[in-house]
Amino acid sequence: MSQVAELNVFIIETELQLISYVAISKIENETNTLAFVTSQVLLEYLLSIGHRNVSLIDRSHKGGWIGKVRFLRKCYVKVEAEILKTLAYGETLKLFTPRIDSLYNNFIFAGLTSRFNVELCLIPDGAISFFSVDLSQEKKSLLKKWNMLFSVLPFLKMKALVFEGDELGGDLASNIYCFGNVAMKYPESKIRRISFPYGDEFKKAINTEAKVLIVGQNIQRYNLASTDYVLSVERKIADVIRDLDPIVVDYAKHPRSFLNEFKIENSQDVVSDALCVEQLIVQRGYTHVLSCYSSALINAKLIAEERIEAISVGVLDFPFSDERQREQLLSVFSQLNVHVVSL
Repeated sequence: MSQVAELNVFIIETELQLISYVAISKIENETNTLAFVTSQVLLEYLLSIGHRNVSLIDRSHKGGWIGKVRFLRKCYVKVEAEILKTLAYGETLKLFTPRIDSLYNNFIFAGLTSRFNVELCLIPDGAISFFSVDLSQEKKSLLKKWNMLFSVLPFLKMKALVFEGDELGGDLASNIYCFGNVAMKYPESKIRRISFPYGDEFKKAINTEAKVLIVGQNIQRYNLASTDYVLSVERKIADVIRDLDPIVVDYAKHPRSFLNEFKIENSQDVVSDALCVEQLIVQRGYTHVLSCYSSALINAKLIAEERIEAISVGVLDFPFSDERQREQLLSVFSQLNVHVVSL
């Protein structure tokens, strides 16, 4: 890469974030971009569609906290080394990331801001982009503990950023990207609206008979809700689908879930080369998408508007840690005409 005055640096962790990256690249200067992905699947996809300057950062670690420190340092060093091929210390870069409350992203942001002039830009990260709350005391305490550790290991030259306000980093960000025209809680001056791909393709695949896709969520892995709650949602989903009398009932498992949340009897596991569930919706031409509060419900409406029905089952009963999260989600659902069904 040649020397440039400004650089765009992307941290991409999920399939949806990758789609965001592709969309943002169309309006940013793609030639001055570095992308770091956290899985081989994302790396191979970007290379297959002609994107260059893409690197893999391995976030797996062993050996307890020592192993984690080693990998945190390793990830940061790799990102900085790639940046230094283009910029000198003190020059300007834009960091595009979904959030800075996660440890890896926090350390990368904190490290870069101590060495470069960094402009933080948030990219879409599923439904959390719409219902984030202020950074919790628990997360602040964790970040402070890491700083205490680094204070006795100064040779690592690492630190965490303990910040206030929006947990994703919205109060620190200069630009916040989002799909469509959905109203968000952030100041409009920060919002940068991007177009969701696949909308035109969906028109070619639309069906007249009901075809249903159930979208799983990664709920139980993080103990976000009880098994009883998940079973209640599954029973209600089955009731809703029975009334629809569809010709197809497919199930798309969350790519990082160990379980099959919301899978019901007689639904078929999807087998597809689609990168993400949004692309799958387009390829198969589903008429109905069901989940609890998956971002697929929001994105399906952004892609297809009234040509598809998105149904949220159980969001009224989900045990959110902060009631404001439910209120913000319901506001978005209302704007997009996502149908809400209680248990």
